[in-house]
Amino acid sequence: MASERKIDYRFKLLYAIGIVLVVKEHADGAALSFLQHWFPTDGMLMGMFTFASGYFYSSKAEANVGGYLLKKTKHLLVPIYLYNFAYGVFVQLTRLKGFTIGGDFTLWNLLVSPLYDGHQFLYNLGGWYMVSLFFLECIHILLRKLISKIPIHVHETVWFLTGIALGVLGSYLAGKGWCGHHVGWKLVVVRILYFVPYFAAGIYYRRFFESYDRRIPSGLYFLIIFVLKYLISLRYGKMPRFFPSWCEEFYYGVFTPTLSGLLGVAFWFRICTLLEPVFGKSKAVNLIANNTYSITINHFLGFMAVKTVFGLLSHVFPSVFYYFDWEAYKSNIWWNYWPKDLPSTTLLYVTAGVLVPIIIQKVLDTIKHATVSNFSAFQKSGGE
Repeated sequence: MASERKIDYRFKLLYAIGIVLVVKEHADGAALSFLQHWFPTDGMLMGMFTFASGYFYSSKAEANVGGYLLKKTKHLLVPIYLYNFAYGVFVQLTRLKGFTIGGDFTLWNLLVSPLYDGHQFLYNLGGWYMVSLFFLECIHILLRKLISKIPIHVHETVWFLTGIALGVLGSYLAGKGWCGHHVGWKLVVVRILYFVPYFAAGIYYRRFFESYDRRIPSGLYFLIIFVLKYLISLRYGKMPRFFPSWCEEFYYGVFTPTLSGLLGVAFWFRICTLLEPVFGKSKAVNLIANNTYSITINHFLGFMAVKTVFGLLSHVFPSVFYYFDWEAYKSNIWWNYWPKDLPSTTLLYVTAGVLVPIIIQKVLDTIKHATVSNFSAFQKSGGE
């Protein structure tokens, strides 16, 4: 029971909902577009995960900055490079079958591109966020440690407002052209700046606002959010969408991206708070929540699995699975096949986009466990 109390199941739900929406967004289907017009997922979802990272940040880590940086490198950056190498090999092997998806197996794509834009082999393009989060968390704790050396107490409100200001700066720079596919390290900077307000909001929420938030009735809470969202859409004639992966479409003012995104996080977090007593300890929810890293990196492989099945079925049942575009299948990672244009096919893509990465992670965990067990047994036997 003691271990259960340490788990905040609100965040398990937030992780699960967030990652499923990420997969849905990349599947590009209309069947699961719940509340999309009010809370566009493009500029909000990664902010949800960043908010959670900020919420669980502990000032105790500042006592051992080196250990914190090592931990973040181990859990965020090292898997990126291992997956990147694996997908680099995978891309080269698929080229033997006529595929053109993904870049060349070069030192640049293996070592630099994961930090640069993260889209080098395409299948693992979700890694761009993990790198941005890694840089953000490392820079954040280094700044905290540096400021702590100054004999002046900096109130958490100052940190929060500074985070908002940095997010505004990121939106400004994106609007000035620090965005897109060919801007180099400017893109990395803007990505980090974009996520700072979410991380700062997570810290500030836990330390100061959470006790007040719990007192606000849900009816009033949602009314405030929807009124503010409506005013934003009224201002621009539609609900603005933002794409932090390339920091594109940041032409709705420098404050709107941060405000709109944080309102989306506030909405879904309250939803998770309300659902937590019923679904928080669900095995399915926790299975998804505990595998968000793998799902982020590997969900396109799940999509490919579905498309491959459809392609094979098109040979067996051509009257049902007709017009399967083999050229697009081999050349465009974003192309998905929809039998008879059925929007409900989205469910198949999302299901595979979640389950295939979970299976991959379970296999890797089994291999890791077996390797560690065998190595431990070898050491105990004296290496004989």
